[in-house]
Amino acid sequence: MIQPNRIVLFSKDKDFCELLEKQIAARLPFQLNPDSLDASALVLIDEKGAPPLSDILKTSPRDFVNWIGRQDDSKHVEFILQHKLNHLIGFDAQRTPYEISQLLNKFESNKLWGLTPYLEKGTSTDGFSLSESKREMVKIDDILKGQDWSDFFDSPIDYLTLVANELVSNALYNGPEEKRSNKDYPVDRKDPVFLKGSELVQVNLGIDSHTVGLSVMDCFGTLSWEKTVENLNRSFTEKTVQHKKGGAGLGLYLAFSHANQFIINRKAGLRTEVLCIIEKNRRYKNYKERIKSFHFFEEA
Repeated sequence: MIQPNRIVLFSKDKDFCELLEKQIAARLPFQLNPDSLDASALVLIDEKGAPPLSDILKTSPRDFVNWIGRQDDSKHVEFILQHKLNHLIGFDAQRTPYEISQLLNKFESNKLWGLTPYLEKGTSTDGFSLSESKREMVKIDDILKGQDWSDFFDSPIDYLTLVANELVSNALYNGPEEKRSNKDYPVDRKDPVFLKGSELVQVNLGIDSHTVGLSVMDCFGTLSWEKTVENLNRSFTEKTVQHKKGGAGLGLYLAFSHANQFIINRKAGLRTEVLCIIEKNRRYKNYKERIKSFHFFEEA
């Protein structure tokens, strides 16, 4: 991953600017509302007081442009599609600065894959591999039930179990869509699927003092930005999910709708990882009202 050499924030929200600067200024040089830009800055554009996005995109690479949105999730997905954005951060005065620090972790680690950038240093993860259908998904229940959920609303176990099952189904049935000439890769999700050793689906979970992170990774790399965003947008606008060859609409929509941060890492033709981050929150209402973040990282 190419690393930025400074952080630029465009915002008219004084309190948010001060809180963000306090969180991240020690890590990279920080500029507020500069008159000019170059391609080496990580750009944060708060919807409140934002300059024209088209002007920013003339200079800054899309991998470095992060729109901080304050509207509802359906409008944000439409906005992402319209402007072909890779990154949209849902605004929350208290939590967004920490989320941005997680983003910096990812750049500083120079590693695209895994939960490590989103968890506190030294946090261990638990996981397993899947080779055939979803027979081993009972393992996710065992992992989830063994965690301490006292800092969360009731318990997010049901949500995480649902999301894990849907994302594993996507990995098993939609991931290998380019190999479906082989009978080992069925379309119908009622049919069993058997993956080879090099194609195992990896499931991982980690919890720290701020968040819980779920990762599902396949070895196919077929989930493109276009497919992801178009599926999400269709799910919001038509209030339905799509079931067709290569669809993956249901799993993506459910993962997005239950996550606070929805992240995809991809190397075309080789690997896809979908990560769902849920922030620790004792009040269910606050969890549901949290504006969602979207990130899509592509490895060249």
